[in-house]
Amino acid sequence: MRRITVVLGLVACGGPSEIAEADYAESFARAMCDRLHECARGTFDTTYFSLSDCHDQLEQQFGDQVQAQDDIGCDYDAEKAATAYSDMLDGSCEDFYKGRYLPAATNIWSCDILVEDEHGGHGPG
Repeated sequence: MRRITVVLGLVACGGPSEIAEADYAESFARAMCDRLHECARGTFDTTYFSLSDCHDQLEQQFGDQVQAQDDIGCDYDAEKAATAYSDMLDGSCEDFYKGRYLPAATNIWSCDILVEDEHGGHGPG
Protein backbone atom coordinates (compact mmCIF):
# COMPACT_ATOMS: atom_id res chain seq x y z
CA MET A 1 0.00 0.00 0.00
CA ARG A 2 2.85 2.36 0.69
CA ARG A 3 4.16 2.04 -2.90
CA ILE A 4 0.78 3.06 -4.36
CA THR A 5 0.68 6.13 -2.15
CA VAL A 6 4.13 7.22 -3.34
CA VAL A 7 3.22 6.77 -7.01
CA LEU A 8 -0.02 8.70 -6.60
CA GLY A 9 1.87 11.44 -4.79
CA LEU A 10 4.32 11.77 -7.67
CA VAL A 11 1.54 11.99 -10.22
CA ALA A 12 -0.22 14.65 -8.16
CA CYS A 13 2.95 16.77 -7.99
CA GLY A 14 3.23 17.19 -11.75
CA GLY A 15 1.86 20.35 -13.32
CA PRO A 16 -1.45 20.44 -15.14
CA SER A 17 -1.60 19.32 -18.76
CA GLU A 18 -4.10 22.09 -19.55
CA ILE A 19 -5.39 25.26 -17.91
CA ALA A 20 -8.85 26.25 -19.08
CA GLU A 21 -9.25 29.84 -20.21
CA ALA A 22 -11.82 30.36 -17.43
CA ASP A 23 -9.13 29.37 -14.88
CA TYR A 24 -6.26 31.34 -16.43
CA ALA A 25 -6.55 34.55 -14.38
CA GLU A 26 -6.84 32.83 -11.01
CA SER A 27 -4.17 30.20 -11.74
CA PHE A 28 -1.59 32.65 -13.06
CA ALA A 29 -2.29 35.22 -10.33
CA ARG A 30 -1.65 32.64 -7.62
CA ALA A 31 1.47 31.31 -9.35
CA MET A 32 2.92 34.77 -9.98
CA CYS A 33 2.22 35.93 -6.44
CA ASP A 34 3.75 32.80 -4.95
CA ARG A 35 6.88 33.25 -7.04
CA LEU A 36 7.14 36.98 -6.28
CA HIS A 37 6.72 36.23 -2.57
CA GLU A 38 9.42 33.56 -2.73
CA CYS A 39 11.88 35.06 -5.20
CA ALA A 40 11.45 38.84 -5.16
CA ARG A 41 10.40 39.54 -1.60
CA GLY A 42 11.47 43.18 -1.65
CA THR A 43 9.36 43.90 -4.72
CA PHE A 44 6.49 41.91 -3.28
CA ASP A 45 6.58 43.71 0.08
CA THR A 46 6.68 47.18 -1.49
CA THR A 47 3.88 46.40 -3.98
CA TYR A 48 1.36 44.30 -2.03
CA PHE A 49 0.01 44.24 1.51
CA SER A 50 -0.37 40.45 1.55
CA LEU A 51 -0.62 37.37 -0.66
CA SER A 52 -4.36 37.92 -0.77
CA ASP A 53 -3.87 41.50 -1.98
CA CYS A 54 -1.45 40.27 -4.65
CA HIS A 55 -3.87 37.55 -5.77
CA ASP A 56 -6.74 40.02 -6.03
CA GLN A 57 -4.75 42.60 -8.00
CA LEU A 58 -3.12 40.14 -10.39
CA GLU A 59 -6.29 38.13 -10.92
CA GLN A 60 -7.96 41.36 -12.07
CA GLN A 61 -5.03 42.18 -14.39
CA PHE A 62 -4.90 38.69 -15.87
CA GLY A 63 -8.70 38.71 -16.24
CA ASP A 64 -8.44 41.98 -18.17
CA GLN A 65 -5.79 40.35 -20.38
CA VAL A 66 -8.09 37.40 -21.12
CA GLN A 67 -10.93 39.78 -21.99
CA ALA A 68 -8.72 41.89 -24.26
CA GLN A 69 -7.50 38.80 -26.12
CA ASP A 70 -11.08 37.58 -26.51
CA ASP A 71 -12.21 41.01 -27.72
CA ILE A 72 -9.80 40.93 -30.65
CA GLY A 73 -10.60 37.32 -31.52
CA CYS A 74 -7.48 35.55 -30.31
CA ASP A 75 -7.47 31.78 -29.80
CA TYR A 76 -6.46 30.45 -26.38
CA ASP A 77 -4.28 27.33 -26.10
CA ALA A 78 -4.87 25.51 -22.80
CA GLU A 79 -1.82 23.25 -23.24
CA LYS A 80 0.51 26.20 -23.85
CA ALA A 81 -0.96 27.92 -20.80
CA ALA A 82 -0.13 24.84 -18.72
CA THR A 83 3.42 24.84 -20.08
CA ALA A 84 3.90 28.50 -19.16
CA TYR A 85 2.40 27.88 -15.72
CA SER A 86 4.72 24.94 -15.08
CA ASP A 87 7.74 26.87 -16.39
CA MET A 88 6.95 29.69 -13.97
CA LEU A 89 6.60 27.41 -10.95
CA ASP A 90 9.24 24.78 -11.71
CA GLY A 91 12.21 27.02 -12.42
CA SER A 92 14.61 28.41 -9.88
CA CYS A 93 14.25 31.91 -8.51
CA GLU A 94 17.02 32.93 -10.90
CA ASP A 95 14.98 31.49 -13.80
CA PHE A 96 11.93 33.41 -12.58
CA TYR A 97 13.90 36.64 -12.11
CA LYS A 98 15.37 36.36 -15.61
CA GLY A 99 11.93 35.68 -17.09
CA ARG A 100 12.74 32.25 -18.48
CA TYR A 101 9.04 31.35 -18.32
CA LEU A 102 8.12 34.24 -20.64
CA PRO A 103 8.74 32.54 -24.01
CA ALA A 104 6.06 29.97 -23.22
CA ALA A 105 3.75 32.68 -21.87
CA THR A 106 3.90 34.66 -25.12
CA ASN A 107 2.46 31.71 -27.05
CA ILE A 108 -0.73 31.18 -25.03
CA TRP A 109 -2.85 33.18 -27.48
CA SER A 110 -2.66 33.24 -31.24
CA CYS A 111 -4.19 36.17 -33.03
CA ASP A 112 -4.79 36.98 -36.68
CA ILE A 113 -4.08 40.67 -36.69
CA LEU A 114 -5.01 42.71 -39.74
CA VAL A 115 -2.78 45.61 -40.62
CA GLU A 116 -3.45 48.29 -43.19
CA ASP A 117 -1.28 47.93 -46.27
CA GLU A 118 0.13 50.81 -48.31
CA HIS A 119 -3.03 50.90 -50.48
CA GLY A 120 -5.44 51.26 -47.57
CA GLY A 121 -6.45 47.60 -47.63
CA HIS A 122 -6.05 45.04 -44.95
CA GLY A 123 -3.99 41.90 -44.92
CA PRO A 124 -2.65 39.51 -42.35
CA GLY A 125 -0.02 41.03 -40.11
